[in-house]
Amino acid sequence: MKILLAINGSKCSEATAQKLGLESWAEGTEVQARDSIACTADILRKAGFKVDARVAENEIRTGILDVLGDWHADLIVLGSQGEKELRRFLLGSVAEV
Repeated sequence: MKILLAINGSKCSEATAQKLGLESWAEGTEVQARDSIACTADILRKAGFKVDARVAENEIRTGILDVLGDWHADLIVLGSQGEKELRRFLLGSVAEV
């Protein structure tokens, strides 16, 4: 199985990565992690995943679509920062698009 994990480095996103690591997955499951920090890769490697981690350098929606065009994920996991309603309204959220 191939999993694309697109998160933003927040505490909620770190919890998402930890939860992903606690689930049972088929042997050989691969994860592509797109994050604003690199510690997520360590969490997933410790859980036994083969991880390709890269910091997103472009607009996140475009980055997710670029990965999907090259690497056909079976599952996409998006992390959300848990912003307050007004801030989320003003800034938007890739997880809700």
